[in-house]
Amino acid sequence: MKFICEPVLSRVLILCFFIAGCATSSTPSASIERPRVEDKYRLTEDRKKFEELRQEIPQDKKIENDELALLQKLMGELKRSPAEVRDRFDSIVRKKREMFNKDIEKQRDQFTKEERKARDSFNKDLNAEREKFNRRKSTADERRDFYNNLDEKRREFYSESKQKRDDFEADIREKRKEFDDYVRERNSEFNQEHRAYTQRWNEFQKQKTAR
Repeated sequence: MKFICEPVLSRVLILCFFIAGCATSSTPSASIERPRVEDKYRLTEDRKKFEELRQEIPQDKKIENDELALLQKLMGELKRSPAEVRDRFDSIVRKKREMFNKDIEKQRDQFTKEERKARDSFNKDLNAEREKFNRRKSTADERRDFYNNLDEKRREFYSESKQKRDDFEADIREKRKEFDDYVRERNSEFNQEHRAYTQRWNEFQKQKTAR
């Protein structure tokens, strides 16, 4: 991966200015009665240009630029030691992983909750059907057919429930694999840039000592 080429860096800078503009515009006005200035006096032309430029960038390129912006923030200037840079990057990765794990647990808890609700509802309906049948007289053949039918319903329900659980867990495993692969790729890119940064840092320190 090439390190922050000029065209990409310029787009990253444009993105930063765009975000800064959005943050400024979202600040509540000091006057509740009227806006600070009328819309026709606002300096919005450049921001509109930035918005148009941002919209024209394909989604995958936006993501790539945002990822490059993170590396640029961490290693664009020789402000931090290589160890500190790595600590900051590892902290970001750790927080993202914690967020991912929490979201997965929420999904699993929600699935289990819905699974239990469906099971309770099914058993309730089955019990009601059984009680209704037992309130009337029936022949031995009718009872046999009825309970055989009940058993078949139960087998089908739990078989479908198991399949849904298996599909859910397979989807979770796939999501985790994709996340781990993504983190592994970002780590590889970071390590490559971090080696170059470490060389620049060491040369910078030598120049400072030589002065």
